[in-house]
Amino acid sequence: MPCSAVTLSLATITGIIATALLAIAFSTDNWLYTEVKRAQIQQYAAKHAEQSHLVEQMNTKYYYYTRTQGLFRICYPKERPPAVETYLSPVETHCMNIDYFIPDEENQTRGFSDDAMARLHMGRSVIALFMVGFLAIFSAFWTGVVGCWRRSPGNITATAILMLLACLLSAGGMGLWHGVEYYEKEKIVGEEYYQQWSNCTRRNSSTRMPVIQHLQLIRDRIITVLNTGHTITDCALITRVRRNRGSNRGSASETGSQRESEIRPGSRPRSKRIKKRSALRQGSKIVLGNI
Repeated sequence: MPCSAVTLSLATITGIIATALLAIAFSTDNWLYTEVKRAQIQQYAAKHAEQSHLVEQMNTKYYYYTRTQGLFRICYPKERPPAVETYLSPVETHCMNIDYFIPDEENQTRGFSDDAMARLHMGRSVIALFMVGFLAIFSAFWTGVVGCWRRSPGNITATAILMLLACLLSAGGMGLWHGVEYYEKEKIVGEEYYQQWSNCTRRNSSTRMPVIQHLQLIRDRIITVLNTGHTITDCALITRVRRNRGSNRGSASETGSQRESEIRPGSRPRSKRIKKRSALRQGSKIVLGNI
């Protein structure tokens, strides 16, 4: 055998986990999250009479609604546009399919610009690369089973090569997907793309990946910890207490000493708090830099 049983076991376990995560990412609709502040746009249109057409567009165009986008669907977790035909996805959100024009029987892409065609071909290639990657993983599974059963070094080597090929194909698909995102925001001109949006729509719309959004929330929490001097447990307790107070506004008000005791469950000497605060600041520099 070219490697030990422990190495093969670890490779098998990590390969299964990686395949499961890749399949979840391939099927999810949360690759991009676009938040549209409709209330602010309506207020702007009400104050400026020349922008009254925004109100009509907000009720007919899908890009005036908060949405999530995956490889196959655009979904609306909040309000959904009444003029767009949607259906319920497996996770009970209203979605519409992304049209890759396969096949293009009516030649609908005839009037597309060069940038729009490049974006379309890259989008098609993303799906193709991921599907070929899954095929490589499926083939690697059977060669791996045969290699372990027969204790064949050749089959084990073929399995490793197939898994490496699947990784490269998946990485290529991710790269092309970022290319599609870049073209949609920076190059393509059209009413549904960023370059042709009005200034009001641009100011009140933000597109980001959900992972980046969670990292920003973590960063904000760390900054809050550093500025207030509380530990993360204290901040979580403060947040919970504030929520309880908000839900019980009709109840009798608590005294200041009781609130202070809820926020700070136990008092500590000032010197220990200062030392802990400085340690938190030093330990968080690396985290904040990476975010």
